[in-house]
Amino acid sequence: MKNLIAIAFSLVCFQFVVYAQSVDVYEVRLSLGDLTSIVDEDDQAALRAESEWGVWASEHQGWRVLMGGGTKLPHRAWGGGIEVEGEGLEMRHAVFVQGEMSMFGVDEDQLGETRYAYKSSGAIHERAFSNQIIEGYDVLLSSLTTKWRDGKLVMWGLDWWPDAIV
Repeated sequence: MKNLIAIAFSLVCFQFVVYAQSVDVYEVRLSLGDLTSIVDEDDQAALRAESEWGVWASEHQGWRVLMGGGTKLPHRAWGGGIEVEGEGLEMRHAVFVQGEMSMFGVDEDQLGETRYAYKSSGAIHERAFSNQIIEGYDVLLSSLTTKWRDGKLVMWGLDWWPDAIV
């Protein structure tokens, strides 16, 4: 009889534990849908045609791009290393941004502070990151990224919102 009471008590307690774990008034659930992005080549071709990518790519043979659907700008571009004038990561990044990014609508007045990730033990790349600022406010999901290997630019990314307003 004691065993039967112990089993019944355990089942009742188990139900309370399960219920207590499933009801949380502070729980936030996000429905993110399918997180695997599907790159449609027709959409990518249209986005490349609408942007200045063709001009840039003709000057930098062999580079590839993944266009951003929201910004209609190159989300990531990569290819064989490009020599950029300048001594050190900071100077090369600045020269590249000043010389190349205006064709994609990057306003240097909207560049936030640039952060640098230098080569450390085991790393082969250096990186520079900036974000977009309008009237003192960070533009969410904005970034301008460059990636360097042996002093040459091997990747850049642009998540820039030319029509962002405060």
